[in-house]
Amino acid sequence: MKNQSLTLGNLVEEYCEIVADATLSKTSSNEIDWVKLENELQVKADWTKKGAQHILNLVRNYGSFVLRNALALAIAADIEDGSLNL
Repeated sequence: MKNQSLTLGNLVEEYCEIVADATLSKTSSNEIDWVKLENELQVKADWTKKGAQHILNLVRNYGSFVLRNALALAIAADIEDGSLNL
């Protein structure tokens, strides 16, 4: 599990950069351009269009609290790639 933590940390750093690239810095609220983020995920993180749409849907609807617990449960259950095969 220690290697997974390192991998997760690196992935968070990578996604921070991708989100920063899709953030509308011209606005005072630094809003995310979700369409641009979907495209960035496809180009920079090798997601398919369907996969990028799905992961953004999860993020926007569930947030980090639920997803953090889902990640911990998936790691404990040794489920690396779920049944949707994204």
